[in-house]
Amino acid sequence: MSAIILSMFLLCSPCTLTENIQNMCIEAGEEKGILPELLMSIIETESAGNPEAENNGCKGLMQVYEPVHKDRMKRLGVKNLYEPEGNIKVGTDILLELFEQHEDIGLVLDLYNGNSKAFYNFDNGILSGYSKRVLERAEELENYMESIMGYEMDKCMVCESPYVEIHHCIK
Repeated sequence: MSAIILSMFLLCSPCTLTENIQNMCIEAGEEKGILPELLMSIIETESAGNPEAENNGCKGLMQVYEPVHKDRMKRLGVKNLYEPEGNIKVGTDILLELFEQHEDIGLVLDLYNGNSKAFYNFDNGILSGYSKRVLERAEELENYMESIMGYEMDKCMVCESPYVEIHHCIK
């Protein structure tokens, strides 16, 4: 992503996250091949951008459940889920693993969110309220990027593959 476009996005973005958190999402998204707008949307939905958020044992920006992801944290060198960069690193790695296992974005988001009806929803073509909120917000952020660039993107800025479905890509 060019520095000028990135600066325009961060300065004028409708995103509610701090510039620092947006930068971390962009870096993590580029590293793992997941659109930064999706990461930003998940963070807005999960924690409203509060790195100290905690709910039912889930911690930080992306609401990572530490007991389940201790090995992942160790592998990634993350010791504190309240530290934004580490939390985003772990959350993005979880998403990448889910995308590698499942192609459907609704299913991936439901599994990320711990929805016990994830496979039922998938099998029945149901998009959960959580998935719908995340996807609609990611689309808003992505459309904003397109508007400041002055044209509709026909390929992903992360992996440069043609868009088949909006919202995600895997390298």
